[in-house]
Amino acid sequence: VVEKARRLRPETEEERLALALFLGSHEGSGRALGRIALETGSEHVRAACLAGLPGNADDFLTKTAGDPRIAPLLPGLAQWAVGAGEGRVIAELLASDQRQAAFAALLAEIDRRGLSLEAVSTRLGEPASTAIADAAPLVARARATIADTRAALDRRIEAVSLVARENSGRSDDLASLGDLLLAAEPPSLR
Repeated sequence: VVEKARRLRPETEEERLALALFLGSHEGSGRALGRIALETGSEHVRAACLAGLPGNADDFLTKTAGDPRIAPLLPGLAQWAVGAGEGRVIAELLASDQRQAAFAALLAEIDRRGLSLEAVSTRLGEPASTAIADAAPLVARARATIADTRAALDRRIEAVSLVARENSGRSDDLASLGDLLLAAEPPSLR
């Protein structure tokens, strides 16, 4: 029954939700959960897919990590990985094409929990600590991008999600973000 369920292609969000809830309780369903998560527009279905990560994370990441549709899943993946101590998930996400968005999701989750990047890096161990160290320069580049009025607007908007997340540099980051509220900046950046 489970094998047949993994091959189903549900047409409605209700069917996707029911299937995700069923598959999430069965190990080896990661690819099917990943497919469902990428195909849905429902945050409830995505949450059901993410709830099935224990025992399915490797196959789920194999299916989703290289797909540009992973963006809405990144906050939930970061939340689960930090909470479950799954450093390999963080490492894989930070090695993906969505590296900047994955790092932003990780920083947001760390900030939400009131933790520091260093503490989480130490707690998660390898390979996450190396991946986090390799991604850390993204914050410095984000600061430069925000300040560069000649940078593409979409890049400046993306960069905002990476700054003011850590105590070190937070006051300077907040001042830079405050400067974006000036009338000279495009409304979508304000």
